[in-house]
This record gives sequence, C-alpha cells and structure tokens, in this order.
Amino acid sequence: MSQITTETRKKVVRQYIQDGRTLTSLAAEYGVSKATVSNWVCAYREECQNNDAAMSELELMEELRRFRQEKAELEKENLFLKKQRHSLRRKPSNGKSVSGRTPTGVRPLVAAPIWGFALTQMIHI
Repeated sequence: MSQITTETRKKVVRQYIQDGRTLTSLAAEYGVSKATVSNWVCAYREECQNNDAAMSELELMEELRRFRQEKAELEKENLFLKKQRHSLRRKPSNGKSVSGRTPTGVRPLVAAPIWGFALTQMIHI
C-alpha cells in the first residue's frame, strides 16, 4: 500500500464534509479502510476545536454542503411544479382545449340580445 500524504488526507476529509461523499466510496477510491477515513475526519474535527482558522473552514465546508443540498431540493421542487403546470395545460382526450378559466364541464352560453345587450350565463353540460 502506498503512503497517503497529508494533502491527500485533507482532500479526502474535504470530499467527505463538503461534497457529502460516503466513507465507503472514499475508502474504495483511495485504497484505505472506512475506519481510516473516519479517523481522518474525526482528527480534523478535533483540530478544528483548537484552531479558529480551521474551525471557520469547517463551518464554510458544512455550510456549502447544506446549500448544495437545499439547491438540489429546490431544483426537484421546481421540476415537479413545471411538470404539474404542463399537465394542467394538456388537452383532454376529446381533443378540445381546456382554457383553465372555467370549471370542467361548464361553458359560457351567449343568449339572444335583450334590451340592447347580450346576456351571458354559465350552463352545466
């Protein structure tokens, strides 16, 4: 097994904390055990308790991870709403367009002019 450098350890810890990679995937990629990756992460968190600069870096990494998760959730919600909007605009199976302004099964009817103006009313079909 090749020797892992300090820079590589920091990279692995960053990928775990910031990018949300799993211990298993990191261990497989770098050829170490899950316990080793876990120990590196714990050691980094302990170092952050004693070092303010490292603590702020840890907080930034965790915040970035939260923002990425929130962005992904919002993108899913946005996609769902687009699909829902699109499905509401689809034509019914009878081929007639649904305007969305009148309830289903109701259409406007224009009656004959009475006293100089047209009377409009809604009828149910």
